[in-house]
Amino acid sequence: MFAERAAAAGLGISFIVTLTAEAARRHGLEHGRADAVALASRLGAGIVEVERYADPDFGEAASRCRIAVCFGWQRLVPPVALSQFEHGIIGTHGSFKPLPHGRGRSPLKWALLLGRSTFFNHLFRYVAEADAGPVYDQHTFPLSPFDDHFSASMKLATSSALMAVRTIPRILAGEAEPLPRAPVHRSWFPRRTTDDGEVNWYWGTVDVLNHIRSWPATFGITESGMRVRFDRAQPWELPAAGEPGQVVDLFDASSAVVKTGDSAVLLRECSPGLRVGDRFRPAASANAQGDVPW
Repeated sequence: MFAERAAAAGLGISFIVTLTAEAARRHGLEHGRADAVALASRLGAGIVEVERYADPDFGEAASRCRIAVCFGWQRLVPPVALSQFEHGIIGTHGSFKPLPHGRGRSPLKWALLLGRSTFFNHLFRYVAEADAGPVYDQHTFPLSPFDDHFSASMKLATSSALMAVRTIPRILAGEAEPLPRAPVHRSWFPRRTTDDGEVNWYWGTVDVLNHIRSWPATFGITESGMRVRFDRAQPWELPAAGEPGQVVDLFDASSAVVKTGDSAVLLRECSPGLRVGDRFRPAASANAQGDVPW
């Protein structure tokens, strides 16, 4: 989304950086590489392939660009890369509090998981330390109870494109000054992994629903060892007797009422195989709200 909007706004896109085909295969990112190649073709931009995240070498292509924009790299950019562009490399990072709160991993997932209603997105220049560079723009957008990982990601992409289009020309013209930062203690988000998609059924219903909407692949594992994935859920306000994690009713192969710590939820679009009386195990590794340092 950013590249198309930047091009439409008159910002020239010289090249797109992606992994080589072999490196993408090793990291399981073949689809992402294919998307990058297709994007470059649509924009008439070149492709620069790098073999390793740790030491991307942009070579001669870097000399044709005054600034680089990083989206979706999911790694620290090494100093050798930071020094290859006149105006450095810029990117975005957000949190439900302004930076330096919420540096680190999975900030949007954490905002949804914790039920926050506001997200602060920042456009900043990369430095060697994660999410620590000078901030040149900030855009705030709301998160509603109806947002899930998909809609929130679309809001984040739109916000990032808005800031980049309005601020990159000012950086290139030497007119952008870093925003002042409040002298507050920084905080970090821990990384959320695939295993953290497992639901803790001892949580209350609100926390269970926030967990499900925060993650693109939430799941539970029954006491018999069956893994069940579910993509949507909503509160179940009718009486539901049972223990947390117990399936108390079924309506079809993809809808089940499951007891939570304080009431129940209706799971929708879940994988088949559940029966009334089945019980999900206590989550082995799901992060609780108490794991976040505020």
